[in-house]
Amino acid sequence: MAEPIKKKPTYKALIFDLDDTLFDTTRYCLKPALQSAFDVMIKAGLNATIEACFEERTRFHAANPRGDFFASLLETFGTREGARSSRAEILDAGKNAFYVRNVEKNIFVFAHVKET
Repeated sequence: MAEPIKKKPTYKALIFDLDDTLFDTTRYCLKPALQSAFDVMIKAGLNATIEACFEERTRFHAANPRGDFFASLLETFGTREGARSSRAEILDAGKNAFYVRNVEKNIFVFAHVKET
């Protein structure tokens, strides 16, 4: 028996909101992505805490907003003694957790965005 044909999703619009003017990307997208990245990096062997990673991200981003932050985490904190993952594996784990994400099905914009 043949598998049913899956209907491709249709989109009405694609909107880039990089500065939180339409919806709260920092709270709903950035912070969860960073949390996931820090968590997997620490589990893989990064010698840091979640809190220290968030503090370092704030400091690093202010000084170098286009730099490779995840590589900087490894340079700043190093790896735990006996870590089973290599530095490259820790870096890849963090970047994958940050960039490969499921997007919420429904994103709600700030009040009055549609009218504006």
